[in-house]
Amino acid sequence: MSPSEFLALVEQVFQMKLFEINKTPITFTSIVMFVIMIGGFGLVARFISRVMLARILSRLAIDDGTRYNLIRITQYTVMVIGAIVAFQLIASI
Repeated sequence: MSPSEFLALVEQVFQMKLFEINKTPITFTSIVMFVIMIGGFGLVARFISRVMLARILSRLAIDDGTRYNLIRITQYTVMVIGAIVAFQLIASI
């Protein structure tokens, strides 16, 4: 098998329709992109929470429980935004 045949086979696998949701074809590529987007937003959420703790919340005189809750709410908010963006990406691919 030549490299060009192999690349054509890989491209065919990545573009093959696995199933359909609301007339939107779901391919292996769209699933991989969805997982990458969710993972990326997870990293962004963790980074934002660390920055909030180090630069903002550590300077305020608030209880540790309140500080933890503010960080967790921020992480959940970023993850929800990430899920919305990832689902929009699947719909556009």
